[in-house]
Amino acid sequence: TGMDATGQPVPDWAGATEATIRECGSAGLLSDHFGQHALSRTILTAALAAAQESPALVHTEARCTVQNYLGTLCRHENSSLDSLEAALAHYREALAVYEAHGIPKRLDYANLQQSQAIAHRGVGAELDRRGDSAGKERAYRACLESARDARNIYLEHGARWSEEYANLLKSAG
Repeated sequence: TGMDATGQPVPDWAGATEATIRECGSAGLLSDHFGQHALSRTILTAALAAAQESPALVHTEARCTVQNYLGTLCRHENSSLDSLEAALAHYREALAVYEAHGIPKRLDYANLQQSQAIAHRGVGAELDRRGDSAGKERAYRACLESARDARNIYLEHGARWSEEYANLLKSAG
């Protein structure tokens, strides 16, 4: 760990492992939970950059999980259409890594799909408020597709899906 120009600690990511990236992702998510959005964004952005720069980490589930957390942070910052679209961009990027590199679809993948479903639901609600019924329908269909994918993975792994899943199906159905 070194210091940047402002005297803030800068982690040395050279020896980062998948566990390190996961731990940083968890710390970033926890920071967001306690309202420390700027700190959360700093931690998550640094962890994602480290994972993307490391040939050993760029195509890992941990990297995708951090990408999911960044999307969730965007969703939590506010519910504007721009924030929701930024969240969806993070989710799409992580899902593309899963698909392109054959990462096994386990519970982290299901959580990612559920996060994407929540963002699609938010986009649909915002488009409905704006009177864009065609856009709302597209967003709600995407919500249902992501929610169903999440449900199937949860069931495949013997996990119960959350109450949020049932709410997704009700609100988008």
